[in-house]
Amino acid sequence: MPTFGRDEELQWLRTHALEGRAVLVTGAAGVGRTHLLGALAEQLARAGAPVGRISGGDGASAVPFAPFAPLVVEHLPHAAGEQVPDLEVFGRLPGRLVATGHVLVIDDLHLLDTASQVLVAHLARAGLTLVASAPGRGTLPSALRDEVDGATGRRWSILALESLTDDSVLALAAEEAGDELAAPAGAFVVTHAEGNPRVATELVRGCEVRLTSYGAELGDLEVSPVLDELVDARLEQVGDEARRALDLLATAGRAPRDLGGSAAVDELAEAGLVEVDDTTVRPADLLVARVRRTRLTPRARRAAARDVAEAMASRREWSHVECLMRQRAGLPVDAARRLQAAERAAAAHRPEDVVELLRPVVDEVVSPHVDLMLGSALSALEHTDEAEPLLERAAAGPEVPTRVRAGQELGLLHAVRRMDPAAAVVRVEKVADTVPDPEARLPLEVDLVKWRLMAGQPPAALPDVPDPSDHVARATSALLGAMVAALDGEPEVARREVAIGLSAAAATDAVPPHTGDLLRLSAYLADSFDGRLTDAERRAQALRRRAARTAHPSLGMWEYAVAEMSLHAGQFRRARVLASRAVRHLAWRDFTGLRPSATALLAAAVARQGRPSRAAALLEELPPDATADVKVALHVARVEAEQLARAGDATAGADRLAEVAMRAIAESHRHLGLLALDESLILSPGHPRAPARLEVLASAEDLTPVLHLLTERARALLARDADRLVSCAEQLLDLGLVGRAAHAFTAASDLLQESGRRDGSARAHRRAVLLMTETRGAAWPLPSPPPVLSAREFDVARLAASRLRSKEIAEQVGLSVRTVDNHLARVYRKLGIAGRDELAEALADLS
Repeated sequence: MPTFGRDEELQWLRTHALEGRAVLVTGAAGVGRTHLLGALAEQLARAGAPVGRISGGDGASAVPFAPFAPLVVEHLPHAAGEQVPDLEVFGRLPGRLVATGHVLVIDDLHLLDTASQVLVAHLARAGLTLVASAPGRGTLPSALRDEVDGATGRRWSILALESLTDDSVLALAAEEAGDELAAPAGAFVVTHAEGNPRVATELVRGCEVRLTSYGAELGDLEVSPVLDELVDARLEQVGDEARRALDLLATAGRAPRDLGGSAAVDELAEAGLVEVDDTTVRPADLLVARVRRTRLTPRARRAAARDVAEAMASRREWSHVECLMRQRAGLPVDAARRLQAAERAAAAHRPEDVVELLRPVVDEVVSPHVDLMLGSALSALEHTDEAEPLLERAAAGPEVPTRVRAGQELGLLHAVRRMDPAAAVVRVEKVADTVPDPEARLPLEVDLVKWRLMAGQPPAALPDVPDPSDHVARATSALLGAMVAALDGEPEVARREVAIGLSAAAATDAVPPHTGDLLRLSAYLADSFDGRLTDAERRAQALRRRAARTAHPSLGMWEYAVAEMSLHAGQFRRARVLASRAVRHLAWRDFTGLRPSATALLAAAVARQGRPSRAAALLEELPPDATADVKVALHVARVEAEQLARAGDATAGADRLAEVAMRAIAESHRHLGLLALDESLILSPGHPRAPARLEVLASAEDLTPVLHLLTERARALLARDADRLVSCAEQLLDLGLVGRAAHAFTAASDLLQESGRRDGSARAHRRAVLLMTETRGAAWPLPSPPPVLSAREFDVARLAASRLRSKEIAEQVGLSVRTVDNHLARVYRKLGIAGRDELAEALADLS
């Protein structure tokens, strides 16, 4: 049974159960107590332990000992039809269960009938192993609460369950749906479940699941009794007027502060159901809002939409919502206001709203601007056949700004959505030829640089950037400068261009909506290549989480970016998980052209985890000309190099990496190319061409601290200088490149062993083992990587290194003394040390 982010809790419970302890698992309703106890019972049963599962809910039958009936019948047999006396159950059952070594797993301890609760107290005093759950210690009757507190001599351990992380909720939902969720479905589950696994499960079960190439889509929600009960409990203290206001807000999504009356809004805010600022109110509890909206009949929904539209009439800032509400209510919508609303929806990255607003009138309104907005929205929704003629019509219009934007959208349609960058080059060049003014043509010239590189064509000369006299030109030229500098130049230049571009883009709505996302991506790449990986990672994760919770089109882009850096850092498992999600989410929305790159990156991560055949199968999914994009070619080369190295030809693998690395450098992807060239040196440092490759790497070492350090490490590797390798490993670790650091420590250990410096070799080996243990990184390439400590071994080792005795460690972590000593014995063997006296030194330098 999957644990969905509860692995540590399950291991903790299993250890306590096997050592005969009593545990109370607490947590709010739906937080996963029942699921965790079920997983524990399965594990214990597989381990051969006799397990009894008790459900407190059976106590509702009002029959004494009903939850324990199977155990009573099995262990206290009586003649058919004869009832076992209560005193006999109290007096004999505890001893029988203790004698057989039973473990009792009791879900919802607080719901047991009174007789069963007294029996649990007797079982605990008899020393039976108990694992029970309840919302909290305070929900137990006083007798059981005293038992848990140790009043009779045996204090229970308490495990308090917190809400699941977003990633764990998505993993649970994927298990229920049968596939990773598509981005909108994932955002729906994450924001409505808010870490509650029970709610997440009910949400998926309540929707029709449709499997697509970009993940599992969820249909309309059919509210289950479980969700009804949860929502009703949250609405207990809310009156009818407030509930009516909540229905209006659930229909609108967000609304003016006075929607439904200020008293009703205040009541909802006090109950934690809405968020309010000076002008706006929006749902705070999305689950309650969704269930309320789902309960409305079609007629009631139209009436609510009409009421919302009337409340927003004549409020210009709410025109987008008003027009949608009028349309959904079946009311007429003024053409000018409809167009204005569609523009607001487009600026808010809501293509589905744009389509809903404009599709009914596109044949009635002859306007290149309308064609552009509707075509762009349809293209973003992957309806490319319907979008293309609209965009072509817009590109033939009389107004230059509209033609330019249509040309940009046609480039996205062909290069990204249809994955045909060569066709994008042809089409965008034709549009650019109709725009004689260099400044107006600049956005198309910038796009042509991208599409030519993706198509494997020479980018020609970078476009002349005129002196920017408006925000659009400044934003466009800054985006080009930031992208070029981030991939091929100086990080500081990239950061400066990003700042200029974000400032200019914020001052106009005439640039493509993804401009800001691409600028932030350039900043992330610049900081990562500049050795600021930790800070860059923190910002990227925040942006990824926001995109996941709002189903923002940038989600796949951020997953890809973080996955790529995880690969370079040696975090192959993380790279695989994120790349897998990026493949799905880029298939859903992509304005970057990274979809083939994500598939190739996934293959590279899988290959480096030791699954070359699976990696090869992934590469077969790529379009025929995908390697024309050098980003794709680099990851394909990694898979091929891994296959060659595993076949015993590391030299050929290094050649393959170096070949594509040199191509990347020539095609303005210098930083990515140099990382691949460094990998070729790691794979085969004794290669005859290794010195020449080192020269190429060294020619750029002054560009960033990362390149300087990689050059120093490569020099030490080729010179077989173990001491310099150890020094470089420490610095690589400081930069967050844990995989390369672990490899440097391991290479240094081998060199020191060869030279007879066994103590130094052992220290370097320990550093590699402990580094990979703490970070879960990987020291590629190694035919047999050093052993990694388990999480429990690592915890015990830390405590032993702090001079705690085995008995003290056992008390602190809830293990027996024998188990602690067994853990330590394995730690000593893996680290190659004699005993705990050497542990402090071994762990001293670990962060």
